[in-house]
Amino acid sequence: MSASLQTEEDGRDGRLVVLRTPKTVPSATGASIRPSCLRALHDGDPVGLASELSISLRSTLISVPIRSLRAKLNALAEGRDGARPQFRLLIAIGGDCTEMRMSGSIGDRPGFTKDRYAAPNRALGNPEDLSTAGSCTLEGHGDVVVRREGPVVETSFRP
Repeated sequence: MSASLQTEEDGRDGRLVVLRTPKTVPSATGASIRPSCLRALHDGDPVGLASELSISLRSTLISVPIRSLRAKLNALAEGRDGARPQFRLLIAIGGDCTEMRMSGSIGDRPGFTKDRYAAPNRALGNPEDLSTAGSCTLEGHGDVVVRREGPVVETSFRP
């Protein structure tokens, strides 16, 4: 898993980008999906800026908007060498796959329009069930703690 903080064009807000790529492990034998069951891996089509959710079989990419990231990073840089300042991000994802909403919004995407259909990346089950399957919804929540682990050596921001 990797994580990075990136600033937006306005230089004030930003995003946290997390990429999950699990290790390759031998697959265990398990029960098959029943004929009436269909699971599909969908990306979310985000309403908000700096929001992204992409789900595939072997990886997940999530981009979470952070309001006032520069101020939060400046606060991490302050304090004595032994201090361990931190900030916490509460993350909530929800809604229809075609209009996903994420907490921590820094504004809506200009000109966003909802699609009528969510196309899956991959279906697990009978692909013919896609036409009769219900709507695609996303839901989840969690939190991230960003903490300074050592003394600050140098701080700089790119313009």
